[in-house]
Amino acid sequence: MQTTTHNFIFPTVQRVTSGFRPPERPDHHGVDFAEAGYHEIKAAATGTVSRSYYSDSYGEVIFIVHNIQGQIYETVYAHLREGSRRVIEGATVVQGAVIGVMGNTCDSHGQHLHFELHLGRWNDNKTNAINPLPLLGVGDGEDEGGGGWTPRPPIEFIPINRHNTNMRRMGVRGR
Repeated sequence: MQTTTHNFIFPTVQRVTSGFRPPERPDHHGVDFAEAGYHEIKAAATGTVSRSYYSDSYGEVIFIVHNIQGQIYETVYAHLREGSRRVIEGATVVQGAVIGVMGNTCDSHGQHLHFELHLGRWNDNKTNAINPLPLLGVGDGEDEGGGGWTPRPPIEFIPINRHNTNMRRMGVRGR
């Protein structure tokens, strides 16, 4: 049994409330996962924390750089609960390590995780952002002799309308 090095796991609950660059939000360069309650945020893959700070747009946020089979990726975990960041810049994290808690900080409308995946490093224009959903798997990162990662199960997609009524029905409160 080998440890895989090329997959990403879901960083939290699998309830998607906003997808990657939908027609109504072409500047949404990530995916939002939301659900009421206490939900830990986990590193989607092993890597090195490149930033861990409070941002004027992302709120409490963590960036992690991953080198997966020679390809550099960077993941972004935004709007974490105030005071919940558990890692500092320069720290090495393993896939599945708890790095924070889902929250509602800064430019956010209800508790959720805004998750971005960049093929290469993050940049201000987000030109390297890619849709993370097709790359997310589940499990403990162990290869059972097959394709190296566990295919993701079906996810629940709940689009948010402009009044956030879907989030209210889920028990997620806005700001």
